[in-house]
Amino acid sequence: MKLTNFIPFFYRSMSSEPMLTIGSINPVMWSDDWTAVTEDGSLSAQFEHTILITEDGPEILTQC
Repeated sequence: MKLTNFIPFFYRSMSSEPMLTIGSINPVMWSDDWTAVTEDGSLSAQFEHTILITEDGPEILTQC
């Protein structure tokens, strides 16, 4: 199969944003369409990593 209109995925970035909670895993979005909290109001923390996809493989651009 030949891909004639293939655009390589290389040199694109993406982010992963896991959320750790000590209570409910069900998220609730506030009306500001930005803030996410847990359904039961328990403590939570969110981390973000930015990943660059290169020809040599993924490169994590951020560290925590």
